[in-house]
Amino acid sequence: MKKKFIIILAFSLSFLILLTSVTMYAKNPNLSVDLIDKFVKGDHDTKLELKKDIISHVLQSSKKNDLLKDVKDMNVAVMLEDILGDDKKEAIIVLAIGPKKSLVAVYEKKNTNYVFKTILDTFFDIEDIQTMKIKDLDQSIIIVREYVDQLTGAFEEGTYIRAYIFNKDKFDLVLNVTENYKAYWNELWDKKKAIDESHWIRVTDKGNIKFEDSTYPVLRILTIQTFANSKETNLNNIPDDYDFDVLRTRQFSHDYYWSSKWLHFIMGEGIDVKTSEKVAILEDLSNSPFLLADSNESQNMQYRIKHMNGTTEVVGKSQIKNITSKKINET
Repeated sequence: MKKKFIIILAFSLSFLILLTSVTMYAKNPNLSVDLIDKFVKGDHDTKLELKKDIISHVLQSSKKNDLLKDVKDMNVAVMLEDILGDDKKEAIIVLAIGPKKSLVAVYEKKNTNYVFKTILDTFFDIEDIQTMKIKDLDQSIIIVREYVDQLTGAFEEGTYIRAYIFNKDKFDLVLNVTENYKAYWNELWDKKKAIDESHWIRVTDKGNIKFEDSTYPVLRILTIQTFANSKETNLNNIPDDYDFDVLRTRQFSHDYYWSSKWLHFIMGEGIDVKTSEKVAILEDLSNSPFLLADSNESQNMQYRIKHMNGTTEVVGKSQIKNITSKKINET
């Protein structure tokens, strides 16, 4: 009976917290400028006092009311930057919902309130977030460094740089590059091969990334990739890194240039021989580290391109001619 009473009490308290949050939101579905300013300028204790209100507003504005019961376990950060190109500073709210789950919300300043605009995106773990001014557009892009840990299940982990720009009432992803990546798999998983002794395979991709901030920002990347297999065989778990022998490696540099014409970071421009139209090259898929693992894949070199109407697709390299960009040098 006592256990049942405790369960009922816990449920009642959770419901009361949820009901209080919903009631507060109904009275004021916006965040006041005063509240946000106090949070941004406040000390640690002030931030602790105000974070519940901010988190509750973000969750309800983004239709995630089911998470309101866990508000006390969440963390929040706020940046004020002009990202809509309206000469006002918007509130960029980073919400850490829990392990491997975060989101970024944008609130627009209107008179004495910050009004929910949209969710930028959802992420695993956000390691860093910053903005960069695009001078000829007079607005900023948002740059997020995201860490993705899927070593349990997918046997991979990585850190990625993703950039977004506000365009026609939504945020577009304009850059998605790898900073660090590591993946493992076992030869036994390839059912096409009959293997007596199975090795673990490891692929790595490490990029030295530098932003050059100017009227048209440039992202320069020096990438080093490796392909290795384990010395020991028939192991159930991933071996330690020192147990791998590197079999193949390659190094190359590639640049991404900001283009306001394409509203994207691009590697270059070319002509699509099928349509005779100019296209932007967004990604060279032959840069994948998995090409080191399977040399046959190199027979199918592809680009991801963007058309003037905003659509993207993956095409064979032979379909794009008259490319204007720096050549990728491989060693």
